[in-house]
Amino acid sequence: MKRFSLVFAVFAVLLTCAGVATANFPSLVPPDTTVTVALKQGFYQNAQVWFFCTDANDVNFASTYTYPYRMPTLSVPLTSAFDYDPCDPTAGAKMFVNTGYQQGPVFTAVPTQAAYSGIWSVIFIKWLPGKARLVTNTDPYNAVTNPRGFPVTGGPGKQADLLITYGTSKAPVVLDCPIAAVGPLNDSVWWRDNSNPTVLYRLPQVVAYTPSQKRITLPAWYTYCQERLPDSTAYASFFVDKVTVIIPDVQDPILADRLKANLAPGLGDIDPNNSQDFFFIDGRMFGEPNPFITGGPVGPLMKPIQYPILEWCPNGIGANNTNKGYVPVMDVLLLEGSVNFPTNGGLPFANSWPFVTDVLLPAMVYLSVPDQRINAPVMDFFRIVRPQAGCSDCP
Repeated sequence: MKRFSLVFAVFAVLLTCAGVATANFPSLVPPDTTVTVALKQGFYQNAQVWFFCTDANDVNFASTYTYPYRMPTLSVPLTSAFDYDPCDPTAGAKMFVNTGYQQGPVFTAVPTQAAYSGIWSVIFIKWLPGKARLVTNTDPYNAVTNPRGFPVTGGPGKQADLLITYGTSKAPVVLDCPIAAVGPLNDSVWWRDNSNPTVLYRLPQVVAYTPSQKRITLPAWYTYCQERLPDSTAYASFFVDKVTVIIPDVQDPILADRLKANLAPGLGDIDPNNSQDFFFIDGRMFGEPNPFITGGPVGPLMKPIQYPILEWCPNGIGANNTNKGYVPVMDVLLLEGSVNFPTNGGLPFANSWPFVTDVLLPAMVYLSVPDQRINAPVMDFFRIVRPQAGCSDCP
């Protein structure tokens, strides 16, 4: 059985968490906790690209890791993000995996570009006998002017085929692999001028960098969500988890700047039927001036331990996640006090998506104000309570 030995090493994600006592989203000073990931190298138009991977729609990728690193979480809905046009194979958000040469993948976009989302359709380069070589850009191959260019895939000079499945993968592969840097990582200084991200870029939200191990530490936040047990879909079988998410990629430029995340316009191109909700009670009454996006959370409605609320959690590590609803692509929905919000000081607490959608929103306790998309992989979780029981983590 053929294995993905050329690319499995990219999934080195080292998780470390250190919590604090209060809910801080979307603050960076401080966040709720931090997560440390190990970077792997790829290429974009001959420039080095440094990235890490968190989720995969393919069980083979989600089953493989190198100790002591974390396996990518299986996320079946990512399949809908797959996009491949054989007439223009380098268009969109692609990750090209060179199956005939030991190297990192080749990307078609970097942060701030229209196609960038952190989510990648994987295309495998399979060489004809004797043709395998290094590829570091997607411009046409030329033996003299671009010897590391994209392989010729047709005609008398054909060098390779492009495949959407390869080895143990039997269906199109989509990976969540945020880009953290473009350009060489050859000293201890992380910050760089990001004015030209195609040649030099650093993810601004990085709070620590270990150059000898190519590891970065990212801000992370606690959220509530539910996991679906594999043997039932009954509401009583849903456990509430407190989970840790990172948010490295953001579609909205204002929120991206606030979180110091990658600007990721391409998140808006992903199938809306296979994203999930990210509810955040922003501490404001609907219609107040200075909306959350420019200043919150502030005001009388802010709760100290009211974490954001996701629809679904993973319920296992790697391929052991059997919750087919979990996906890291999330639609931000701000919850602001509506006409029936209690004004006597009682602050409604919510830790599950059904309670928000089936009770609080229909009762006009809150009004949902949509923002844009985020890439918010769940990096750690623990079960706290069934919805009908008491909440050990409630204020």
